[in-house]
Amino acid sequence: GIALLEEIQREQPGACVVLMTAHGSIDSAVEAMRKGAFDYLTKPLEKDELLLVLRRAMERTALVRENRMLHEQLQDRFRLGGVFHATAGLRLDSQSRTGTALTWRLAPALVIGKVGMKVKATIGTAFKSPSLYQLFAPGTFWGPVGNEALLPEKSIGWDAGLEQSLAGGSVLLGLSYFRSDFRNLIDYDYVRGYVNIGRARTRGLEASAEA
Repeated sequence: GIALLEEIQREQPGACVVLMTAHGSIDSAVEAMRKGAFDYLTKPLEKDELLLVLRRAMERTALVRENRMLHEQLQDRFRLGGVFHATAGLRLDSQSRTGTALTWRLAPALVIGKVGMKVKATIGTAFKSPSLYQLFAPGTFWGPVGNEALLPEKSIGWDAGLEQSLAGGSVLLGLSYFRSDFRNLIDYDYVRGYVNIGRARTRGLEASAEA
């Protein structure tokens, strides 16, 4: 199931995938959710639970499609003399439990053609609601799993860097610094089940070379 999930994610990024298994465990459920599964069900299936999950998956698929169309409509590009250009976009998420959230993204870039250099940056926000499994998964002998009090994850991230072409454009070198700050990050605790982490941060340098 996990291998199939990974293949679907590669072929259709963002697809809603519901896994069903006769040999479920907390570890396999956690792994599936972390790899992008929309939900995780164990056999024997309850008809009402299956219908609820499928309905939620269809609603999510429709919402993603609408958001993509809205993003395409709202996204705009700005150019100035072929040297400076920027892309800006807005996205509106609406969830029955978490309400409405507006996220945005801005990506400017400056091209210095004489030396083959591009200076670029990106900044934007993100919003992610907890899944049905994270909210309502039944507890086990070891303790709780689902947590109906989970809050949606929110984040803001940015990166800035340089790209330098060499040897007539046959070699491209890149160096970027990135940072993301998260609020209410959802994580799995083997004692308390799914919980919100108050704050978290990732940052680092990324170097690349293409030839």
